Amino acid sequence: MTTQRFHPTRCRDAHRLSMTLDRVLSRLEDDPVGLTCRALGYDTGIPESVWTRLREAHRRPDMAAGVTETDFHIAFANLLFRYPTIKLWTTPEGTVFLEF
Repeated sequence: MTTQRFHPTRCRDAHRLSMTLDRVLSRLEDDPVGLTCRALGYDTGIPESVWTRLREAHRRPDMAAGVTETDFHIAFANLLFRYPTIKLWTTPEGTVFLEF
């Protein structure tokens, strides 16, 4: 068994997409570049509050109300378009990880 590319647009589970987005944004914040939700909002034109809401949806059900997988697909499309060196992979166990 090997790792495979993870394509967010093929995933229909909003909870998993929220966890993946949280993992990606945490990694980007910890990177020496230090990309924050505020900077990402500026770069993508998507408000910081939307990034935060999508990121927190898996932890806070009150924030997840009305959030669909399409919202995540749009967010990931913007993120991966602006930062094409980010690659998402999934292990045979289903864990998603990223590389730059």
